[in-house]
Order: sequence, then structure tokens, then C-alpha cells
Amino acid sequence: MQFYSLVILASLLSTLSELFTLVSQVHALSCALKAFTTDLTTEAMETCRRACGGHGFLLSAGIAPKCLGHALSVTVEGENTVLYQQVAR
Repeated sequence: MQFYSLVILASLLSTLSELFTLVSQVHALSCALKAFTTDLTTEAMETCRRACGGHGFLLSAGIAPKCLGHALSVTVEGENTVLYQQVAR
């Protein structure tokens, strides 16, 4: 009976080890995805604003408020530089 419980315990520990490996991979992927997408979209929005010239700053153009609102996403829930460093680790 004791041998049987040791086998179950060993199986459980190997499953937990696989789970922790999976969690670290998901963490790395989510860090990379958040940093990449926010950098890409922030750059694209800035390009759109610049393409409109001086009109890009007007509230009637609708671009400036969106740019300001989206610029916060670079630092919210993890600053992109830190996230890139976590991915590189």
C-alpha cells in the first residue's frame, strides 16, 4: 500500500513540474505579445496622427484622444521595457 502511494505521489510531482513549465511559457508568451502589440499599435496611431498634419491634433479629427488613451497601455499592466527583459530572460 505504501509503494502504491509513493507511485501516485511521484506521478503528481511530475505533473506539477510540467504545469510549472507550462505556466512559465505562457507568462513569456503573454509578456511578448502585450509588449509587441502595444508598441506596434502605438507607432501606427502616431503615424496616422502625423499623416493628418496639424489636423491630427484637433478633437474633431478624433485621432488625438485615441492616441492619448492608447499611449497609456504601454505602461499599464507592465512597462514594455520590463516585459521585453522578462521575455529575453
